[in-house]
Order: sequence, then structure tokens, then C-alpha cells
Amino acid sequence: MLRVVGHAGVGLLAVLCAALSAASYGPSAVETGQASDGDFYKGKPVSIIVGSGAGGGGLVAANDIFSAAAKDGTVVGLFHEMQMMNQLTGGEGVNVDLREFDWLGSSYDDPNVCIVRTESPVTTFEDMVGREMPIAIGGTGPGSNTYDAPRVLAAATGVNLRAVAGYPTTNDVRIGVERGEIQGMCLGWESVQSASGP
Repeated sequence: MLRVVGHAGVGLLAVLCAALSAASYGPSAVETGQASDGDFYKGKPVSIIVGSGAGGGGLVAANDIFSAAAKDGTVVGLFHEMQMMNQLTGGEGVNVDLREFDWLGSSYDDPNVCIVRTESPVTTFEDMVGREMPIAIGGTGPGSNTYDAPRVLAAATGVNLRAVAGYPTTNDVRIGVERGEIQGMCLGWESVQSASGP
């Protein structure tokens, strides 16, 4: 039996990584002569913790899975691959060591791109390098590509971007761009294509 905790639509807009709870599971059941994995899971609920709305980051979920979730394989977490970048850059609120997770895989590989409004004062990447006034790029929060990608891009290249956190989902960030609250956003290329229509 699978029990999904969270928002069912997360996989549609976010690049997701799946992780088992942080643990060293010790010798396998085969090595110890115990029952098979199938027998272990028989009759037990398996929880899948989805840490955000569609397009969000899931830092709270990653922290919870790392520190409080059962360490027996009955808890699986789905959260954004940018959690790795969040840990590497010393992001705020990171209470997890992702090297201690048992990784199941990633649903797909989706390169990040940054887009700006057509009436933005910049039209090329070079326009942003050394710029006095920052370009406001919206994001959901630490651990998401919408928030971490502009921060990493600014640190690595010298472009003047200001990451603005606090939007609940990637769709809310997109709406913020459309309303002119912010000048742009960074997100996966597939999301850009799907939002652009045919």
C-alpha cells in the first residue's frame, strides 16, 4: 500500500529526486538469511513525502526525512535536485547531509534557464554583468532551482541578480513575472516550453 503525503502534481513541473531515508541499512536480507525485501514490505504502508506544491523545493521535507523519518525503507522522499546545490552553497535552513541518503534516481534531466520580461532593461547576458541595479528574479525558496540557480549564476559570473524568495510554487513565480512584481525567473527548460504553448 502506498500513501502519498503532499501535492500530487509535483512531478509535472519540478525536476524531482527520490531518496530513501538517511540510514545505513546494514547487510542485505540475502546476506543475513532473512526474508526477502518483498516479505519485509508485505502489509506495511510505504509513505512518499512530497515536500512542496508543484515546482517547489522541499527543504523541509528533506530535513524531516533525514532527522525524523523511519530508517527502514518505508519512507521515500521526493524533492528537488537543487537540494544538493543548497547544501553545497551553505543554504539557509539546511539540516541534512545528502551524502547519507540512499538515492533511487531522478525522474529526468532538465537544464535550468533564466528568462526575463521583454521590457526588462537587459536584453543580453552581458547586459547583466557589472550592472549597478540588480535584476529581481523570483523563486520559491532555498533548495529550489527558482531560488538557487540565480544565486549560483550571480556568484559564478558576476551578473547582478537578486533572488526574491517566498512564492509558494513555480506557477506563482511565473504569475509574479507576468504581473511585473519581478523581472524574471530561472526554471527548467521543459517548464519554459510547456508554459509557452504550441
